[in-house]
Amino acid sequence: MSDTLGRLFERIDRLEERERFADALVAARRACALAPGEPAAWEARGEMALRSGELAESAESWDRLTRLEPGSAGTWFGLGEALQWNGRGDSDECFQRAAQLDPDGYVVPHRISPAEFEAIAGAVLPALPVQVVDFLEDTGTGIAALRLPAVAMVVESHLDPHALGYWLGNVYGVAGAWGLDNPAAIEIYQLNIENWCPDRATLTREIRRTVLHEVGHAVGMDHATLHVDGY
Repeated sequence: MSDTLGRLFERIDRLEERERFADALVAARRACALAPGEPAAWEARGEMALRSGELAESAESWDRLTRLEPGSAGTWFGLGEALQWNGRGDSDECFQRAAQLDPDGYVVPHRISPAEFEAIAGAVLPALPVQVVDFLEDTGTGIAALRLPAVAMVVESHLDPHALGYWLGNVYGVAGAWGLDNPAAIEIYQLNIENWCPDRATLTREIRRTVLHEVGHAVGMDHATLHVDGY
């Protein structure tokens, strides 16, 4: 690897850490132009393009990477995700290829209808402790089961495009603008969850775990605490 290319990768890493994804994408494009046969350059370009809302460029970058690394399961998974963001129906072929190449690391996703997904998610909240249910009702919180995060949330709010769910609202006991006029919400993302679930039982558990994870954030629990508790 040349010194120039190495410096470009260092710049991409620094910009990504600072969530300057559009600038990181510019650097990734330069890396691809400088070393078109370097897989790491195309992987960086694919991810930074996704985080910058350049969905077609992300898919094109991952597609190029599958030709450079046809035996990489992670590359095929990345292309599958990028195709989903572009509304492509052939994304599952990529996930199947990833599972064939690395059955311990990837799965053939189990798909269900949006209505089934929403019903499973909606059954979680009524079973929570009364105090938590009261808080969620007071803040007008509902569960929004979405296909994927909104592109605007990814680009403007730097939401991780691979996130399984997200809490929108004030933490319990913290005053703010959220309320019945500006409802809080738990968003969960169907495709991102399904991509890691090989069967309905696993999918049901993951939907429930994701909802409870976001409820945990709503009542003030951080990621470290949630992970210790299994969420």
